[in-house]
Amino acid sequence: MTMRTFWSIAALCLLTLAMSACGSSRETAPPPELDAPDQGYPAPPTDDEPAAPTPSAAKQFIADVVSDTVSLSIRDVRRRLGPPVRTTAEPIVNRHDTTQTDTLRTLAYDSLEVQFYDVTRSGKQLPTYLAFWGERYEGPQGLRAGLSHDSVRGVLGEPARRENGDLVFQVGSGPTPPALTVTFEDDAATRFQWSFYVD
Repeated sequence: MTMRTFWSIAALCLLTLAMSACGSSRETAPPPELDAPDQGYPAPPTDDEPAAPTPSAAKQFIADVVSDTVSLSIRDVRRRLGPPVRTTAEPIVNRHDTTQTDTLRTLAYDSLEVQFYDVTRSGKQLPTYLAFWGERYEGPQGLRAGLSHDSVRGVLGEPARRENGDLVFQVGSGPTPPALTVTFEDDAATRFQWSFYVD
């Protein structure tokens, strides 16, 4: 082998090694993480992501439900308040037909709940109660957490009865008006629940 051939082969080997080193350094670079957070910005909410209803939306909803529950359905609640934080379903025997099992469905939001009696055979969804608590929401006539016994009486009049320290009022008109139960801690209202007649 001539000296020129030797140096040519040596140069070719060095060039091959250098190219391999460059290639491997490029391959070891980590790929971009598609699921990584984007510079600390939160991901946009999805349509199914629960969120607390705004105080104004909840106030209008509560007023509408208390005045008229005939057309209210679970779909209406989700349309007006958004997806609930939690939904529960509890079987219950129909009191008119003990062979039929119906369902109590509760839609729970942050500091607000709506429950329906879901009739299996007819498909009817009848609201059984609406409740809110805490300081986020306000009901009709300025009803809100923190009101004293006297303030609540000043708005609603005298209660129909007392139940374990709660005041129960008959509100509205008609043969079966809803009952409003106001729960207190010391002298401050903490929870308001309208219960509706279901037959």
